[in-house]
Amino acid sequence: MDKSLSFAPGGGRGRKTFSPRRLVQTAWTILSNGWIPGFLRGTVYAGPLKAICSPGLNCYACPGAVLSCPIGAAQAVIGSAVYTVPLYVLGFFLFVGGFAGRFVCGFLCPFGL
Repeated sequence: MDKSLSFAPGGGRGRKTFSPRRLVQTAWTILSNGWIPGFLRGTVYAGPLKAICSPGLNCYACPGAVLSCPIGAAQAVIGSAVYTVPLYVLGFFLFVGGFAGRFVCGFLCPFGL
């Protein structure tokens, strides 16, 4: 098999190599989804950090989620009767995308983990 077509760590030969990306993804997943009382009680975190969007996808309704999901925040604003354009969320996307670029998708988003 051609190494350029392999998606496995170590070029497809079965050996695992150290990946700083996995370390950063794991740490960010624990930090952004680390509200342990939510898992124990089965409740969603409703503190002040929920007003901040997480760079990377993060489920809003997860019991451990400390930050909000930017996609979910955009849906909530578009569906509200008061606001029609999610300016905060669009600004967040432009800021994070402009300054962090693919780092967010490659290192912070837990879906690639």
